Amino acid sequence: MLLSLKWLSKYVDLNGISLDELLTKITAAGLEVEGVRKLASGSNLVVGQILEVNKIEG
Repeated sequence: MLLSLKWLSKYVDLNGISLDELLTKITAAGLEVEGVRKLASGSNLVVGQILEVNKIEG
């Protein structure tokens, strides 16, 4: 099963918990963690939203 930290934070308070500590707690609860993927690391990520689309005449 895949889950995101954002989704998990809706149900569990993750403030002040490092990723390593969270993984340790998940494993201690009897769940297996196969791996961790960081999908959007870095400062060059830009997120945008298209608000409207207009036809260009010509």
